[in-house]
Amino acid sequence: ISDLRNIVTNEEDGSRFLVNEIVVNFTSEATREGADAIVRLVDGRITGFVPFANIYQIEVQTSDIARLEQLINQIEALNNPKIEGVMKNYILHTL
Repeated sequence: ISDLRNIVTNEEDGSRFLVNEIVVNFTSEATREGADAIVRLVDGRITGFVPFANIYQIEVQTSDIARLEQLINQIEALNNPKIEGVMKNYILHTL
């Protein structure tokens, strides 16, 4: 479960996301071992998983937007064919 105290707002576009979480969407061929390798790369931990879509929520140790973007770019730079997308954990709305 995400800690809502880590929600930040992008001042440019008003989007809201968790500053310490990354969402990685893997292809159906990807394995848990592959996800674990990505987690180790960013020194994170898996905090959520959507099995039918093979999406992992990864908590990382940062409270800085620039560092979060750096970690996302690091994953993207791998050009891993088993990764369909890497993004911030955007908040649609909070209760």
